[in-house]
Amino acid sequence: MLKFDVVVFGAGPAGTVASSYLARKGFNVLVLERASFPRFVIGESLLPSCMDDFNEAGLLEGIDQSKYQIKYGATFVSGEKKCSFSFDEQYSESWSYTYQVERAKLDMDLAQQAIKNGVEIRFQSEVKSVDAKESQQITHFENAKGEQESVESRYIIDASGYGRVLPRLFDLEKPSSMAARTAVFSHFNDAGNSQVDRNKIEVHVVDESNAWLWLIPLANDCVSVGMVSSLEKANEFQLNESDNFVGFLKNFKGIEKRFKKTEALRAVDQLSGFSVAVKKKYGEGYVLCGNSTEFLDPIFSSGVALATKSALLAAKALERKLTGEQVDWSLEYEMPISESIDVFRSYIKAWYEGDLQKVFFAEKIDPTIKNQICSVLAGHVRDTTNPFVKKHKTIIKTLAKVLEIQNRK
Repeated sequence: MLKFDVVVFGAGPAGTVASSYLARKGFNVLVLERASFPRFVIGESLLPSCMDDFNEAGLLEGIDQSKYQIKYGATFVSGEKKCSFSFDEQYSESWSYTYQVERAKLDMDLAQQAIKNGVEIRFQSEVKSVDAKESQQITHFENAKGEQESVESRYIIDASGYGRVLPRLFDLEKPSSMAARTAVFSHFNDAGNSQVDRNKIEVHVVDESNAWLWLIPLANDCVSVGMVSSLEKANEFQLNESDNFVGFLKNFKGIEKRFKKTEALRAVDQLSGFSVAVKKKYGEGYVLCGNSTEFLDPIFSSGVALATKSALLAAKALERKLTGEQVDWSLEYEMPISESIDVFRSYIKAWYEGDLQKVFFAEKIDPTIKNQICSVLAGHVRDTTNPFVKKHKTIIKTLAKVLEIQNRK
């Protein structure tokens, strides 16, 4: 039987951050990845907070060398109204840039750098069952040759994303608090659009409470485009059909010229009911991180940011655990991750309820307030010196009301 200190499920951003950090600390780490790389996945717009996590895990060098599209901020558009955020104007001390990435390439780069850092990764290896105990875990998996193997480890990190290995095996799944939505998306040729700011993502409001478009410029004259909406609205436009999606873009005011002569570079995909949650984030001999815990909504690109942050926090706690220290997983891991998710949840709900859109598209907003909001959008949801983090449950609604009154005067 194989033996490792730690077995990690999944070789995406969460899995590579956790495994690389631990390998660099001297632990013997095996990653089991069900897919073969490269493979297509969405989650293409990173946040500045990810940069710290990649850097601490020893992965940033591999990313910097790959010449991804630089991302300096985000622009939100509603009809004729625009609101632009630049990361060099945020409240928290942070990176002034990050990247917009082709995830197939990013995940491969992360995996290769993790291997350089001492991680063993087995692709096309699917976990079938797990026997979890306090001091010994046995993972049974099917390898790339279709053979059954087992591995013994001191601990398991589930970073399997939407595979959600342990939530399924251990009955940890629970309904999400977010409304059910669907995303329809593809990549398009974006050559010749010299007027486009390729260093910022764009979010276009389609319906104030129900639908929006993302436009994420990628390297090599490519742009990722997706529409998030209720399933009813997606079906209304039949956007899962490539011709219908392209036709919708060519007729959507504000971007119609950009997509006048465009063509889809891949078939249109659809992902429905993507919001997920779990009953708990850790147990005897295991911890969950990334989308294995919870995924909210793509509106503020929180998925990868929460994945890398939870993975690094889990790895640091596990480092202490494996060297004989006592770790309070509830206080030191579950609570801070839940608090981070809650901040993003407040902003996502405020977006769909309309209060955040009132703030973004107000005639005038105080620069200090805008910078504080920008820090949240940069992923710094643990900076409680920022009032827009500390008072996240009420502050957006209050500000929206104040701005509404001011605009009436």
